Amino acid sequence: MRLTARLPLPPTNNHRLLPVVRHGRVRLITGPKMRAWKDEVAGLLERSEGLGSEPVTVAIAIAFP
Repeated sequence: MRLTARLPLPPTNNHRLLPVVRHGRVRLITGPKMRAWKDEVAGLLERSEGLGSEPVTVAIAIAFP
């Protein structure tokens, strides 16, 4: 079985992790653009779960706009 999905490019490194200072310490948290991208990809995978127990072929092709 073959599943084809077009995923948007992930956010750049500037938008993946954001520094937050709390109690004098710097923590890195996932940025809102990265969280939105992860939610979108997870949604696509959830919709494909009903495909059954057949093996799925995965091929990754990257095309920049």
